[in-house]
Amino acid sequence: MKIKKEVFLKFIYGIFLGYLICFLLAGQSVGEEGIVPSLIFTIKNYRFHLHHWFLLTLLFLFQFFRKNSYSETMNGFIIGGILQGIYNYPDWYQIIVKIIH
Repeated sequence: MKIKKEVFLKFIYGIFLGYLICFLLAGQSVGEEGIVPSLIFTIKNYRFHLHHWFLLTLLFLFQFFRKNSYSETMNGFIIGGILQGIYNYPDWYQIIVKIIH
């Protein structure tokens, strides 16, 4: 299966935009508030942090299994946001953390 150059360039453009926009809107380091606040909540002794990369992964998987997927640029944007969230934060894997009193 041959990928058209135009499709590939749209995908790469989307990755660049997704990475850049997430970089600009999210906190610059762990625990720092960004322009868009983090989605963190507590239930009993557990803190849940729904990182933007995690939410974007759910969005990507949801649209991946639909018959009508997003454009190449939008898919690239989602992938770029996922990459930014994983690459820039050392706590990217901490979604559920037990609170120790």
